[in-house]
Amino acid sequence: MTGEGDARDRGERTVFSSFIVWYLVLAGAGSGALAVASASELRRAPGTGSVAGPASLGRAGFVVAPPLASFVLMLDLGRPERIWGVVLHPFHSVASIGAFSLTVTFVLAVATVVGLFVWKRPGAAAVRALLVANIAFALVTIT
Repeated sequence: MTGEGDARDRGERTVFSSFIVWYLVLAGAGSGALAVASASELRRAPGTGSVAGPASLGRAGFVVAPPLASFVLMLDLGRPERIWGVVLHPFHSVASIGAFSLTVTFVLAVATVVGLFVWKRPGAAAVRALLVANIAFALVTIT
């Protein structure tokens, strides 16, 4: 992948900066991991305990990817204070909608991890509702 400076030196026009490409990769991969982890958790037989292995790894991957994606988005904006425009006007542009859905999905993922692993006996209906919301918002973030 070439940087913006290289493309400009050759007279080419860049559509997306490398920061935006990394933001999209991190947000998409993390959201996909969360959707798969949540779907596998929903399919688990009741009373068998939480899913270990790929599902928990996917959830852990999503907890790491969104902060990195948000940091890369801030780098692309050029000045960190511009992130407030994205936060305060979440439906102003396509990028704002994506950043807003990524933030909501991240909050839901953290709540699900807390519900599954920290609380001793979370309500089954509450955890299932969080898992379904994870899948829905993860799909919004991916698209």
